[in-house]
Amino acid sequence: MTSNDLEAIDLSNRILTIATDQRYSLDDISRVVAIIKEFFTVTNVKSYIYANSR
Repeated sequence: MTSNDLEAIDLSNRILTIATDQRYSLDDISRVVAIIKEFFTVTNVKSYIYANSR
């Protein structure tokens, strides 16, 4: 790690950056959104993430 900022480190451990720039079409972005939505509909995933985000 190159940062000593504990808040920045904590945030980087809890987020996922998803590229959505000019290289991707609307269809590409729609597929990414569908995959993310599907991930969050899996049984207990929301509960697991919520419980472990505190």
